[in-house]
Amino acid sequence: MKKEPLISCIMITKNSLEIVSKAIESYLNQSYKNKELIIVLGDNNPNLDYFTSLNIENKKILVESPSVSLGNLRNKALQNISEDLFIQWDDDDIYSKDRIKNQYESMYSNNKDGNLLVGCTINNRGDIYISDARIFQGSILYRKSKLIKGYPNLKRGEDTYLIEHNNILPNVSYIMGYELYEYRIHTNNTYANQYFEIFKNNFKKK
Repeated sequence: MKKEPLISCIMITKNSLEIVSKAIESYLNQSYKNKELIIVLGDNNPNLDYFTSLNIENKKILVESPSVSLGNLRNKALQNISEDLFIQWDDDDIYSKDRIKNQYESMYSNNKDGNLLVGCTINNRGDIYISDARIFQGSILYRKSKLIKGYPNLKRGEDTYLIEHNNILPNVSYIMGYELYEYRIHTNNTYANQYFEIFKNNFKKK
């Protein structure tokens, strides 16, 4: 395999440090080393000093108005990635140390422009479930240069729109995500509570 390209992990954060710290820990533990973390937060976020003080070699912190939509916050992150590849790094989820490596290796070996995970582990306030085998849009790894449109100006559902309006599904590889991605449901999720209630009969409790 050729030299690993730089992959930008884009993280929009509005949650408490108790929640966010797990996503940061997951980033630091990644076996894929050539990466950067781009953090976007509101100018009223009380955790700005914490993010500034993080001992992370490749880190960018972008501050925006708290009124900006989630979609446009993701676009702000995309505008500031250092190379071409980006991966969503949601601030309230937990990732296996091999998430980036496995997604990139699948993309590279299949000569695709990105990768999506199929299925994930769901942590519903301590109760652990295995999702059905659905494509998990929030796991996207993709080339910015291949995007026709950026994220929409939406507060939620922005990742689904990005995939549907950029013809992404035929241009990515797929791997199972159960061991790579833990999706956490809590009181501040943008959509997870409704999502869980709709689909819980398709999930298997561990």
